[in-house]
Amino acid sequence: MTNLKRCLIKFCQSKLNMFDKNVDLLIVGKNYLSLLMGIENVLNKKNVLLLDDDRYKLGDDYLNGINEFEKLFLEEWIDQKGIGNLVDLSKYLKHQDNIFLLGNKRLRLGRDYWSNLYELVRKLDFNWELKNDLEGALNLSFKKEFNELMGYYLKDQSHRLVDLKISADFLYEQFLTTAPEIVKHLFRVTKEGLLSNLKQPTVRDQYIQALLFASRGFYQYDTDSNIGDAEFFHLFISMLAPYYQIDHEQLILDLLNLYQKQNGIFKKTSICDWSFEKFKPWALELSSYEGIVHPRKTALFFGKLNDPSFKLEPEGPMYSSISIKCTLNDVAFEPISNTKYIICSDTMIGTNRPFWWLKVSGNQLLAKCFIDFKKATKLSFIRDELEHFFSSEIKIYFPDLVDKIVTKDITFDHDICMVAQTNHKNNELRPRLVYQPKGQITHPTQDMFYLGPYNKKAAGLISTLMELNHISLDVTVL
Repeated sequence: MTNLKRCLIKFCQSKLNMFDKNVDLLIVGKNYLSLLMGIENVLNKKNVLLLDDDRYKLGDDYLNGINEFEKLFLEEWIDQKGIGNLVDLSKYLKHQDNIFLLGNKRLRLGRDYWSNLYELVRKLDFNWELKNDLEGALNLSFKKEFNELMGYYLKDQSHRLVDLKISADFLYEQFLTTAPEIVKHLFRVTKEGLLSNLKQPTVRDQYIQALLFASRGFYQYDTDSNIGDAEFFHLFISMLAPYYQIDHEQLILDLLNLYQKQNGIFKKTSICDWSFEKFKPWALELSSYEGIVHPRKTALFFGKLNDPSFKLEPEGPMYSSISIKCTLNDVAFEPISNTKYIICSDTMIGTNRPFWWLKVSGNQLLAKCFIDFKKATKLSFIRDELEHFFSSEIKIYFPDLVDKIVTKDITFDHDICMVAQTNHKNNELRPRLVYQPKGQITHPTQDMFYLGPYNKKAAGLISTLMELNHISLDVTVL
């Protein structure tokens, strides 16, 4: 092919891909949350550009699961944005059990509110008179009433939170003061029981430490045992709430189609360079033929940050994630299929690999191990260690799967989990995006928003949903 032909092809491609380079909102990171943000704003007549840059991704854990409270909040948000008739979230959801393997204890959560409460009380034999105290609530005849009570309460709270358009600082006082009396009582008793066991744990209480550690990691992407009232209340609700698996791939396809039908602009490309003026992103250069884009507001979605141009402050220790995908030589036996197993014990807490999880679907096994971020530099450095860890854990917890594993693929993933920190100031709970160009002075950013799990005011996905709700108000006033 001659140089002239190449130039003509590039020229034609650039003409076909032309769009207004002055955008009201630039969204970086392709997922169902970013697409919902894009759809909301294009319906409000905003010029929106959504970029799928491989360095900006939320992890599979963050996107593929949702509890009932988060589901209710998201449905309320969708309805209030006027897109409820366009997006039916329920058709992408499938119930999922979450089984916590805590040493010699096995705790099955994810079903209805009452069943989850009953399981907690039955399996976790705390050093307090919970069973006697909650005798009425644990009666099977109270199951329907309790489930309806919790459902109504959380739906009402979801409506209040979306209406308030607050940031991700969780409104603990509002939640607790408006809660039904039995919910208040359950929360106080559960909190007292769990945290009192942490102060002077005995051998029999060590699995409670493992539960608090693993459940915080799973539901809130944080393992700090120095947990505030707001975060503990969210954890309590998360453990009681039904849980769902999201068909994220199909949801993305349908939302992307809807977004583009509403004249939203989507590009699969990467960002070559940023240019700032007075701490605001003035322009960015794309690697494709589109060239320079000028955004007024920018939203970045990511878990593990893979772009050295930015950092989040305050910086803190975290666990990175390693994905282990296996092919089995036989379809897994039914009891394990479509159930997520979260494994932790008191001996794992504080190590380089504090907890991990496993899920089997058909002849595919997916496991994820959380590892000290500092060790997760090159996969070749830790592959042998991971192989040994994975093989030994499988033999202990899932011996029937040992001979079924045929192939194994180990890769870095985008999920992160915050590590316990002894000190952090209240004014540093929410992260700040800082631009750090090579060879230049670093500076904080303005008109840029971060959405993802890096948040010391951890309330899991609900934190990002609340932040999304807060940002949408900021953008719509443009």
